[in-house]
Amino acid sequence: MRTQVIQVPYDSGHRDYRMGLGPKHILRHLEAGAGLPVDQVAVDDRVAREVGTSFAVARQIAEKVGHVMSRREFPLVLAGNRISCVGTLGGLGMAPPAMICLDAHGDFNTPETTISGFL
Repeated sequence: MRTQVIQVPYDSGHRDYRMGLGPKHILRHLEAGAGLPVDQVAVDDRVAREVGTSFAVARQIAEKVGHVMSRREFPLVLAGNRISCVGTLGGLGMAPPAMICLDAHGDFNTPETTISGFL
């Protein structure tokens, strides 16, 4: 199965900022990724609107993941923020979705147990 990398260089609606730098770093250092096709999410963020830009990023991820799925390929989303999970799930469509989300946190929280506000 062919893999299509979808690079999402955003963190909290801001491009190439904080965790948004991670996808580029991963691609640069991922030996197994050599030669993989890379598509990049890019939204109009001339006016920094954290929430609005975050939703625009999620919508574009959903479109790109859906397009990759329609070609029966494997979408590998490299993102800098967990809002990308919303877009990824949206792009997987109606089939029972399967997704693995890896981050730097060793926590599994519910709204009742989170200290940071992240789930």
